[in-house]
This record gives sequence, structure tokens and C-alpha cells, in this order.
Amino acid sequence: MQLFFLLIAVLWTFNMSFTAFSNSFFIRARRLFKFEPKFKIAMKHKLQSTNGLNAAGVGPKLILFALPGLLAGIILGIYGQSYSQWAKYTTPFLVYGGLALLAIGIIVYVFAVIQFLKQFHKGVLITTGVYAMSRNPIYASWILFILPGLSLLCNNWCFLLAAVCMYIGLNTLIKKEEQQLLQVFGRQYEHYKMNVGRVGFLSI
Repeated sequence: MQLFFLLIAVLWTFNMSFTAFSNSFFIRARRLFKFEPKFKIAMKHKLQSTNGLNAAGVGPKLILFALPGLLAGIILGIYGQSYSQWAKYTTPFLVYGGLALLAIGIIVYVFAVIQFLKQFHKGVLITTGVYAMSRNPIYASWILFILPGLSLLCNNWCFLLAAVCMYIGLNTLIKKEEQQLLQVFGRQYEHYKMNVGRVGFLSI
């Protein structure tokens, strides 16, 4: 079971790393050569709201914060388990606790993405559903549930370290995006910010 979830972590890390670096590559290419691939232009229109906000947000940069912990977890999980284990043997608490966190995280993530895709392009501030519990439920699902869940299931504390790094990265990078939201939505966003935490109960 540990190998299965470790494989999931490997695939997710590869996918997210590719997304982050490809996004960075296209930004540099556009600046240097003043061109943009057709599919990138099409995606930009789909991921742009009517008031000019970009759906990508801090996501690609945030991945880079979590990457060291993820890579350490994968490498130690394969070659040095004794250095990364929570316990010498996998226990029912680790398995069932990990599965519960992972299930909750996936549910929150799926609902957050669906709600975001349905409403973002309309240019409205999303404050209902899972967004009533966290201003950034997509990121919160990984920080609070999915990565900690993988940490328990894989018996590997490095994945929890990745969640901590991701949380630090979010608090560092999100401030600029919050300023943009404040400029666009004004008092509506200010009221939302006062009542709903950045990552659920972890921050304001």
C-alpha cells in the first residue's frame, strides 16, 4: 500500500513540476521572442475572468515551495525509509488516519475546483460552498488534508514537511493576489477576508 501511495506522490510531483516549469518557460519565451502558442492563448481566455484576474494565481510558484519536501519524501521513501518513517511499522492509525485525511482532501479539492471553474470566469467573488470555509480551498485541501494524509499512509514525515513548506509559500506569495482582489471587489472582499481564513482555521 505504501508503494502505491508513493507512486501517486511521484506522479503528482512530476505533473506539478512540469506545470510550474512550463508556465515559467512560456512567460520567458513570450518576453524574449514576443510570441505565444495558440493553445496558450486559448487557455488564457478560459482562465481569465471578466475583470482581468488570472485563474493560475500563485499555484505554479507555490508548487516550487512544496517540491523539496516531496522529492525528499519520495527519495527517502525508496532508498532510506528508516530516516523518514513516523513509526518502525505501519499501524492501523497511520492507515485509517491517512485514508480519512486523503478522502476529505480529495472531496474538498474536487468541490473547490468545480465551483471555481463554474464561477471564476463570471468575475464574481466566490464566497459560498467550500469557499465559505477557506479563502483558498484548493490549496487548503493539499496543505491540511492530502499531503498530511499521504504522510500517514506512506509512513513518511517528509510529505508533512512539504505541506508546511506549501503553507509558508502561500502566506508569502498570496499577499499580492489578495491586494488585487481588494482592488477589484473592495469592501466585499474586505468583509470576506475578515470572516474567512486564508487556509481554513490556520490563518486569517
